[in-house]
Amino acid sequence: MYVAWRDLRFARGRFALIGAVVALITLLVGFLSGLTGGLAAQNVSAVLALPGDRLVLHPVGDAAATFADSAIDDDTVAAWRTAPGVDAVAAVGIVQTRAEGPGGSGGVALFGLDAGTTFPAPTHDGDVDLSSGAATALGAAAGDEVTIAGQSFRVAGIGDDLSYSHTPVVSMTSAAWRALDQRLGGTGAATVLAVDGTPAWDEIAAGTGTVASPPLSSLTALPTFRSEIGSLALMIAMLFGVSALVVGAFFTVWTMQRSADVAVLKALGAS
Repeated sequence: MYVAWRDLRFARGRFALIGAVVALITLLVGFLSGLTGGLAAQNVSAVLALPGDRLVLHPVGDAAATFADSAIDDDTVAAWRTAPGVDAVAAVGIVQTRAEGPGGSGGVALFGLDAGTTFPAPTHDGDVDLSSGAATALGAAAGDEVTIAGQSFRVAGIGDDLSYSHTPVVSMTSAAWRALDQRLGGTGAATVLAVDGTPAWDEIAAGTGTVASPPLSSLTALPTFRSEIGSLALMIAMLFGVSALVVGAFFTVWTMQRSADVAVLKALGAS
């Protein structure tokens, strides 16, 4: 301790430098963590807002289930709704397209589901609910008209800032979404089921050829989320490793330089 305190007094610059390096690395980790959280919210906030204890997706062939490829037909929806232990099933359709409003246009993610859940959705087929991000991008307010795929809808309300794959969310009824998806070249099949209850999840999923996962686990079914967050998490982990290496190397070199002083002090009886 005597040698350490002496060096702290007479080598202030050296210790100030290592302290500054650690502080800068900590600041960079904080910035990257904030960036990671912001990107995650822009990617999956709408998925996390879906109602249900589990989210059900339909995989294509032997590939892992993804939101981009999942399509759940009416028979599968009915099988989940009539399964023992299931309290409620919300069939949600998701498709990305462009929308035009009074003050601008841009890409949006259309969510089709019926009202009555915790997710904001209109009650009439001719209405839509805009997330705050969509309202800003389209320059629209409640009561305005927006155009999606050549069809006009009335804005029934403005909700929270929900995004899906970095596009703001526009929600509509299931019937309106199905018709719009077919107009865009789709089948009108639901993308994901939000299921509430305590059924035999694995048994029902195996019987229907689907995959039921908790909402957080389902986020990996978004390829963009997995690639973005994986890269940023790796950067953060590497920064922690670099910080540990820098601090460890500093104290290793400092200890080696003072080994003779420590040996003399030990010979004099210091402990």
